[in-house]
Amino acid sequence: MQKETPSSGGEMGSRIRGHDWGTTPLGPMEQWPAPLRGAVDLALSAGMQIVVFWGPDYIPLYNDPYIPTIGDKHPAALGHPAVENWRETWDVLRPLLDGVRETGEPFWARDHPFLLVRHGFLEQTYFDISYSPIRLADGTVGGVLCLVSETTGRVLAERRLRTLSQVGVAASGTVTRQEVARAVVSVLGEARDDVPFALVYLLDADGDLRLAVPHGTAPARIRAGGDLQRSMTGGGSAPELSGEPFGASGPAVALVLTSGARVLGVLVCGTNPLLQPRGPYQEFFEVLTAGVSRALSAAEAHEHERRRTRELAELDDAKTAFFSNISHELRTPLALILGPLQELLDDPSLGSDQHTVLRTARRNAMRLLTLVNDVLDFTSVDSGRTRARYQPTDLTAQTAELAGVFRSSMESVGLTLRVEGEPLPEPVHLDRHMWERIVFNLLSNALKHTFAGGVTVGVRPGEGHAVVTVSDTGVGIPGHEIPNLFERFHRVSGSPSRSHEGTGIGLALARELIALHGGRIEADSRLGEGTTFTITLPYGSAHLPQDQVADAAMPYGTGPGEGLWLPIPDERAGRGATNGAAPEHSAGRSAVERILVVDDNADLREYLVRLLSPHWAVTAVADGAAALDAAREQNPDLIIADVMMPGMDGLELVRRLRADPGTRSMSIMLLSARAGKEESLTGLTAGADEYLVKPFSARELLTRVRGVLRLAAARSRHNRQLRELTEAALAINEAPSAPEVLALTEKYGRLLADSPGARVTLASGSDLRVEPPSAAVSAVSGVSGIAADGRDDTVLRQLAQLTAARLENLKQLELEHRIATTLQLALLPEVPRISGAEIVGRYRPGNDESSVGGDWYDVIRVSGDEVVLVIGDIVGKGVKAAATMGRMRNALRAYALEDPDPGRILGRLNRMTTGRYDRMHGTVLCVRLSLSTGRLQYSSAGHPPVLICRADGEADYLGGALAPLVGALPSTVFTTAETRLEPGDRLLLYTDGIVEKRSADILAGMARLRSEMVKAAGLDLDAQLESLLALVGDEDTRDDVALLGFALAGV
Repeated sequence: MQKETPSSGGEMGSRIRGHDWGTTPLGPMEQWPAPLRGAVDLALSAGMQIVVFWGPDYIPLYNDPYIPTIGDKHPAALGHPAVENWRETWDVLRPLLDGVRETGEPFWARDHPFLLVRHGFLEQTYFDISYSPIRLADGTVGGVLCLVSETTGRVLAERRLRTLSQVGVAASGTVTRQEVARAVVSVLGEARDDVPFALVYLLDADGDLRLAVPHGTAPARIRAGGDLQRSMTGGGSAPELSGEPFGASGPAVALVLTSGARVLGVLVCGTNPLLQPRGPYQEFFEVLTAGVSRALSAAEAHEHERRRTRELAELDDAKTAFFSNISHELRTPLALILGPLQELLDDPSLGSDQHTVLRTARRNAMRLLTLVNDVLDFTSVDSGRTRARYQPTDLTAQTAELAGVFRSSMESVGLTLRVEGEPLPEPVHLDRHMWERIVFNLLSNALKHTFAGGVTVGVRPGEGHAVVTVSDTGVGIPGHEIPNLFERFHRVSGSPSRSHEGTGIGLALARELIALHGGRIEADSRLGEGTTFTITLPYGSAHLPQDQVADAAMPYGTGPGEGLWLPIPDERAGRGATNGAAPEHSAGRSAVERILVVDDNADLREYLVRLLSPHWAVTAVADGAAALDAAREQNPDLIIADVMMPGMDGLELVRRLRADPGTRSMSIMLLSARAGKEESLTGLTAGADEYLVKPFSARELLTRVRGVLRLAAARSRHNRQLRELTEAALAINEAPSAPEVLALTEKYGRLLADSPGARVTLASGSDLRVEPPSAAVSAVSGVSGIAADGRDDTVLRQLAQLTAARLENLKQLELEHRIATTLQLALLPEVPRISGAEIVGRYRPGNDESSVGGDWYDVIRVSGDEVVLVIGDIVGKGVKAAATMGRMRNALRAYALEDPDPGRILGRLNRMTTGRYDRMHGTVLCVRLSLSTGRLQYSSAGHPPVLICRADGEADYLGGALAPLVGALPSTVFTTAETRLEPGDRLLLYTDGIVEKRSADILAGMARLRSEMVKAAGLDLDAQLESLLALVGDEDTRDDVALLGFALAGV
């Protein structure tokens, strides 16, 4: 062999070179034949798995990549006969090696199975193998060169993937849980290499697990306990089961089948002991569990849906029977209502007012009869109990006759009606009653939803059938609504309409009646342009039940029910405009409270106006849009609106009113025929104040209206008082003196009591007097009460408490003001007299009691002829600010005596203030100047700049050297700027109180100060500062003011 190198052969190269081969059948390495040495060198230098079996004992020599193949047998396998190392699979391996050695022919195979013990257990493995002979010099075979590549992972993965796919396919066609279980067990029965056996247990209503598919000796029922129970409740992994039949192969695992957090059952699977139990094998069972769980969930959902469908069908049958019964029962009382009403209307002695009321009652009774007939016919068709009488009919003539019934109604609202009929080649068999209902239904819908243009009815021949069309130029139908148009009880949401009347089954009934004729109906519509309904009816009678076909032709004309389909005639003037506001109705007298009535039903509008007008001013409109406009214009005290209206319904109206700040506080009452608790809650939740269910009595309506109006008045008064009390609180808390507080109390007390003559009760010490409050009253300690209406006691007490609190606060502030002013004046220094200069200081406290104690100045004589001028303003007011000013002034005085640089002085002061636990903040301006040279150095910590007035009368502010106020940032660097004073120049150091004014910004104040400085330049310094203080009027001195003036005399 070659000489060993660091990269030659790795671990196995070292082991082969260090092995004592003299004790083996191969003998010392020096005696190995060249073919053997070459094969070993090839193996050690290769990156693939290679083993060399040499000699009749098949002594193995292998490389590093081959080590995982023999697992725990490494390195003991090196140099020992193969039978000792591969005893578990020798019956498979030896014939392969013998075949190559004896025949000299190579052998190869893909995914060849071997049972190997590599990790302490017998394992099923698969390899791609290539066995080649190693020939000696004489041509005989001395050994076998084996190239191998393990494919166990791929083979097992493909096999398991096929199983999972087959389970999914088999379960996809199932509809019950039992079918799912059978499909899963059947597929897994063909996958015994991975799942030796499979059992499905489903959870029953008692909480037991019952075997879904019988299996040998498997128990029919098992109880969940121990690990299985923990696994079912989400507390553990799949447990292993043992014992018959679970121990027939390897340990069995119980896989819990779930749907969300709910347990459906358990899948018990046997495991193959020849496979690694963890890793991919465990993942296979997890995926299998998920797939079976999904299949069971889907089957369970399908079973639930089937039960639900069956229950709905039963419910539908019950509903149909109920509607049929109740419709029949309604006909009798309707007959007893309509008959007497007609008799009364025929009485010539009846007065006009009574005649109007009775006509309204008859119209609405007829409308109720129409609804009853719709329901009765639909339930009859739906239950299959309808028997028709189909007669040969001239469809063109009959349809034109029926359409003509609507002509006057169309023309009365400004619409046109056109009938375009073509001759048909043969009659169409129709049931007269049914065809009448179909045509009347379509025409009434067209009239309801068309506001301009007209309606066209057409009849024409088609291919083997007749075609009837009803087209309008109305509002149209959204495209997404057309598929549901013929569904029962379906209404197009938000569609503009002349009224909201109807049951929602008209088109559904028309479709059913047309289907009984063997025809069909379709709709085509464009939103905003119109709708066309197209009916096709086959010729002849072959498609109809022969026992219902009559030979006699149908006479032309309409039946007795034609009047039921016509719109309610509006006999009052001005009612032609049905999509706008209805005419206004008022009581004919002036009324404080105004009511707006909103309803699309003309009769109900007039009824409500008639009831309410004797008591309030009433306006009525016909739809929600008009109601919004009227509410904004009239500001009514109450809006009474119907819930069900075309276009904008009552609930949407409420939402719009509540969303608008101008109408948000209006009181709203909703009227509805829906009497359920949920409907009432929906209306109240939307923002209504009251919800009244139809039918209602006149007394109930009036009582409810009075209650809402009383509540609205109380709420309005309460809101007004809250606003006024808030205004009073703000004003009183801003009042700077006791007389102003008392004047405001009198003003707002009368407003809150809604009485100009209300009296205020004042307390002064123990003396209690009752008198009108006056600014002349002094030494007032509080307000104890206000004499007024008892309803206002609460708000007036609150006003009294506000006043008393402010008066007490003023006392405290006045005391603090005196203390702070005294303290501050005591801390301010007496300005020294210095030769060669004039220095004047002035301090004026503010008139706001809370705004004293922060402004200060100082004059410090330092070495030679130099002087330091300092001015500052502490953040904060009162006694605490004055005390803080004293500490800061003393510290700065000490620093100024030690350091000549103003910037460094402020830096030391800043570090001192930021290092305190009670950090102080303030603005400071430090100026150092030489009396002999006029040299001026300065630095500012957030303070207003120095104002310099030259001897020639020019004045300006010194800029630069500006940094944040002291105490703000510990690391602030303060710079120093420099300029020069000439003899006769003056300096002014000041605090912001002199330049800040509530009516102007600070820049305007600084400009005003500079102007006054120039104007007063001819005065001596003391008089000049007095003139500057005069700039601050009494109304502006809410902050205190400090001034420090300096004038350099001639050198």
